[in-house]
Amino acid sequence: MPASLILMKGITTNAQVERSVGSEVVFTTLDSANIPAGNAPIGRPSGSGFGYSYESWLFLKVETPPDTGVNNFRFWSGGSDPDTGIYMYVGTAYASSTPSFSESTIATTNAIEYSAPDDSLLFCNNTLTGVNNRTTFLVMQLRVDSSATLGTLYNDNCVYHYSYDEW
Repeated sequence: MPASLILMKGITTNAQVERSVGSEVVFTTLDSANIPAGNAPIGRPSGSGFGYSYESWLFLKVETPPDTGVNNFRFWSGGSDPDTGIYMYVGTAYASSTPSFSESTIATTNAIEYSAPDDSLLFCNNTLTGVNNRTTFLVMQLRVDSSATLGTLYNDNCVYHYSYDEW
C-alpha cells in the first residue's frame, strides 16, 4: 500500500505542539498553524532591514505506513522570490526549538537556491516505516523589505515542492 504522509507544523515552546496545515502554510507574525491569510501581517520596514514572519517548523508525518519505507525527503522552490521585496529562507534542523520572530539562525538560505528536483535541499534522510514516524524539520521564514508592495500575498505566488522515495 502506498504511504500517506501529512504536512505538519510545530508551534509554541520547542515546536512541540503539532498542527496539520494541509497544503497551505501561512506566514504571519503569530506562532500559529491556522491563521487565515491577511491576519497578523508581516510589517514592511520603512527604511533598511527586514520584517519577519515567525519561523515555520514543518515536518512530514506518516499517516498510512509504506510497505517497506520512505526516505530521501527533498525540498525545492519554483526558482524565484515570492514577489518584489519578499524572500523565503529555508534551513533544516534535527532537534526542535521555539520558533523565532526575529531573523532566523536556521532558515538562512534563500529558497531560490534550491530551484529544481535535482538541485534540491535534502531535509531528511531517515527511513520512516510506521504510523506517526516523522521527518526532521524543514524551517522556513518569510522576510519582507521596504520595496515590497502592501497587501496580501496568496499561495499562487509561493509554490514549493517536496518529494520522497518509497519502496
